[in-house]
Amino acid sequence: MRWLLSIVIFAFLWGGMEVYYNTTLVRNSYAVQRLESRIETIEKENGSLKRKISSHLSLRELEDYARKELNLIEPKAVRYIKKESDGKKESPSSWIKIWNRLKELVRGDIFEQTE
Repeated sequence: MRWLLSIVIFAFLWGGMEVYYNTTLVRNSYAVQRLESRIETIEKENGSLKRKISSHLSLRELEDYARKELNLIEPKAVRYIKKESDGKKESPSSWIKIWNRLKELVRGDIFEQTE
């Protein structure tokens, strides 16, 4: 009789554990379905936001925003006038003189070697 009672208790415990695991599995599957549907809606929203951002990044949109919201005006043409020199030719700096002299030396050496 004790064996039979222990087998029945074991069967009830086993069945209870199976029911618990199955309910947990069903509960988790519903949570996964909710999360998957939320992911789909967020991906759709992300796509619409990307389209909205790309339309706002166009140069025309930026220019219109700058004109309306920031009160910017049309750029004005600016004319630069070159300053007249006093007739003096500026002498090159010493570094430029040295560089030019080195170039002359190298060119002369190259021509001498090719002859």
